[in-house]
Amino acid sequence: MESPRIFTTEMFFQNQDEKLWPRRLLHIPSMTSVEREGEHTYMGIAKPEYNILSYTWGRYEVPDGLALHFKNVDWKIPSIDPSRFTVEDFQRTLLAVSRDTPFIWLDVACIDQKNYAIKMDEIGRQAGIFYNAKDAFIWLHGSSALRLREMFDRFFLLVARLDGEAVEEIMFDEHTTITNNWEPDDGDSDIFVGENSFLPHCIRDRDWVTAMHTCLSELISDVWFSSLWTLQEASLRPDAWFLSKDGSIVPRQGYAEVALMNLVHGMGAIERYLSKALYMNKPESDDSLDEVLPSLKVLESIVEQVGLGGWENPSTLYGSARFRTCIDPLDRIYGIMQIFGLRLGAASDPSRSYTLDDLEHQLATSINEVSPMMGQLFVHTEPVSFGKCWRISQNSRIRTALRSESLMTLNLSKICLDEDERPVFAGSACHFRKIAQQWTIAEEGNEGWQYWGVDGAIHLIALDENEFWYSRIPEHLRRIETENFALNQSLSELLSEVAGDELEVLRLGQLLDPEDEDGESPTTPGSVGILARRVILHGETFWQRLGVCVWAMDEGRQGAGDIWRTVEYGLA
Repeated sequence: MESPRIFTTEMFFQNQDEKLWPRRLLHIPSMTSVEREGEHTYMGIAKPEYNILSYTWGRYEVPDGLALHFKNVDWKIPSIDPSRFTVEDFQRTLLAVSRDTPFIWLDVACIDQKNYAIKMDEIGRQAGIFYNAKDAFIWLHGSSALRLREMFDRFFLLVARLDGEAVEEIMFDEHTTITNNWEPDDGDSDIFVGENSFLPHCIRDRDWVTAMHTCLSELISDVWFSSLWTLQEASLRPDAWFLSKDGSIVPRQGYAEVALMNLVHGMGAIERYLSKALYMNKPESDDSLDEVLPSLKVLESIVEQVGLGGWENPSTLYGSARFRTCIDPLDRIYGIMQIFGLRLGAASDPSRSYTLDDLEHQLATSINEVSPMMGQLFVHTEPVSFGKCWRISQNSRIRTALRSESLMTLNLSKICLDEDERPVFAGSACHFRKIAQQWTIAEEGNEGWQYWGVDGAIHLIALDENEFWYSRIPEHLRRIETENFALNQSLSELLSEVAGDELEVLRLGQLLDPEDEDGESPTTPGSVGILARRVILHGETFWQRLGVCVWAMDEGRQGAGDIWRTVEYGLA
């Protein structure tokens, strides 16, 4: 049996060489694009230190105009609309990026823009290129250093209020500064949600919500936050430092400079509390959130579009990618595949042509082969064609209760393609009615798992939107975001009634508590399965995915383990 392990994107690199050095590096003192000699030598220097720059320019290329000149390149360096950034701005930034090393990696100078095979090969090496860089920088060329500092300071001040740590300095006069501290939120001032969860008081403060909405909207107005390629670059180097329009590092109040990870942590905190406020149970007598709920939903949509979180789950990442801008639709895959160490489509075989559907199929196949748990922890928010239900899509998302950035997983199944290139699930399965009965018994015995922050949570059913969902499931049971046993029990009973023996649960594996240090024999594992319906098409039997379910109960209880049998099912 596979050993439990924290799921990270590094799992995708296990059989690959992470030491993929770039084909070229830019030598700043001579402005020369230097070709690699051997595996990692440039200008006679083996494994030189180099820095790397993440920025966006593709949308602002103009046919004529000034452009930087690089030696030893035979492709055209793009001219950029000077209203976005000038040659002088670019030069100052490159000097800042190379502050402690003569070498940097820069896409326009280091990727052959006219040779498609070479270009795609280098795109398939982005993880190694970013991995090997000494320092990484993000150029927000749409804003000055002063404006960025003001925005970041305001953002971090607002985030700090979530933990009751905010400090505001008010200038009383030119000689006097007053420090205003917000009191930490505690049990007397928090809004309780569920039994073990709470919300900080500021989450229902309309002024705080409005201020955060304004701050985030202003901050992410920079084009870097809307580029698809920068989504991948951000996930590969979350330690990158922000640079302003003039190439200077952005300072932060009380700190030397602002790193991307600071922003990621702040966005994560906002996302967690928004999830609690919007989707978890609250006492019926507490209507304090109702007034700000519409504003919180708008704020949630902004956080989702930014996508600076959930990098350890492919479904969340691909879902965020749909909000990003790209020139070629295929970049929806090419622009994120290296986060998972994958070389798909033309990056693996440039002699063929590919459609977005081809690339989605390759992405889903690769992810499921590495971890069927992560390959299936999603729901479709729009109907997909029969035969593609098992694959993630741009409209996939992950339920709030399962958006942990570090899930310890234990895979108990496999999902691979057979000789006819069709997906096959190999593992254990049981009739839905039988496991639904076990969930009821577990609830009566007060079993459960506090992983979701709610005592007594037994199971969670997350359904895909499809024809079954529309025709068989009433509105109030379609999107159960909470770990509410009563609603899930009602849905279980309905599914048992309308689907009968056609419905089974295909067990993927277990979610374990990341705080369980040994991870060898957890006492309260959470199990994950595919909810699948038997469909006979042209005389063949397939199992159409209808969603996923997660449950927590004592697997050693009498009868709980007897319901499973070993199967091999073709997925649809």
